[in-house]
Amino acid sequence: MGVEFKDMGLELIMSKIAKLSKLKLTIGFQGETAMFRYPSKTVGSRGPNLASVATWMEFGVPESNSNPAIPARPLLRSTFFTQRDTIVEYWAESVERMIERPKVTALDTLAWVGIRAVKLVERQIDTSYSWARRNAPRTIKNKGFDYPLHETDKMSKSITWAVRGASGRILATGGSNG
Repeated sequence: MGVEFKDMGLELIMSKIAKLSKLKLTIGFQGETAMFRYPSKTVGSRGPNLASVATWMEFGVPESNSNPAIPARPLLRSTFFTQRDTIVEYWAESVERMIERPKVTALDTLAWVGIRAVKLVERQIDTSYSWARRNAPRTIKNKGFDYPLHETDKMSKSITWAVRGASGRILATGGSNG
């Protein structure tokens, strides 16, 4: 008489966790949306792309010859710092869903977290008036308003999530709607 082992789904769970450990979730300005070009103020030249503008906003730009300094307005870092507990809850809930539901894959799990994380960043941008450094008087005069990160809604609507494989190749991507 031997011992009988009943898997009861443990093998599937371990397989999903192994697959999950080989994937990475990134949030930000990536893929085609990052390549959107803002209009140039100089005829015949191309304006900066969205990824560049987002980087300038995130880290700031020192003053140069004819350009004033741009203060850092860390929309990504501030989101992940202030929403850390919420994001941890999303991770826990998503892994629980993956374990409880046989058809939910590792990729589905990361996409589920990605959608929610993108919404948090969008909310951070939408409320930038309450946390970001104010626009300079010259900027207010040029734009006609003092609402940091809001010249257009392009930045807020261009945040994406991406699930990447071990090589860094994007396997799936989306925004706050999936």
